[in-house]
Amino acid sequence: MLELNEDSYIISDTHLGHKNIIKHESSRNESKEYQIINNWNKTITKDDYILHMGDFALSNIEKYAKKLNGKKTIIKGNHDKDKFINVLKEYGWNIIDEVVINIKEDISNLKYKKHHLLCCYITDINGLRVMFSHFPVFNDNSYDEKYKEVTDILEYLFLELECDINIHGHTHSKNAKEQFCINSCVEKTDFKPKKIKEILSKKIDFI
Repeated sequence: MLELNEDSYIISDTHLGHKNIIKHESSRNESKEYQIINNWNKTITKDDYILHMGDFALSNIEKYAKKLNGKKTIIKGNHDKDKFINVLKEYGWNIIDEVVINIKEDISNLKYKKHHLLCCYITDINGLRVMFSHFPVFNDNSYDEKYKEVTDILEYLFLELECDINIHGHTHSKNAKEQFCINSCVEKTDFKPKKIKEILSKKIDFI
């Protein structure tokens, strides 16, 4: 089981090999892909744990999968097709493609519906119960209505397990409305990985 701690790194929505991302995000340009990869490998050593929060790459998966440092885990995002995920597995990436709950409480009675995009990791870090997910909980973006079934279940899990913080991706430069949601997309992290403790200690900067 994945064991995250405050010194683990996270990053989200790198969208490598996605040319059209420039049309949707004003901070993106053709040099940002190089910047993301360079920042990753300057920050992450081969022994560092890094959790990617989804939407890794949309083409040339093999090229990107093997050139990035670290002990890598990814939470499957809406753009992470199964054939891409299989390539990441081949290159030693760990995959979170379901609900993973790493807490000491008894959760045997917890019931929720399965969904192919329902992926999250819930654990306790420094006295905070943190849900890591691609989608933010309580997502009220009308564009994401098609993902409502997934976000409704994330909301149920967040409340039922008394989570304190949701570290998420998906929304790029836009923040979720809830104060406990922390946007970890690269547009919000200077296009580089961040340590969990840095994001938690400066969470006001991300909301």
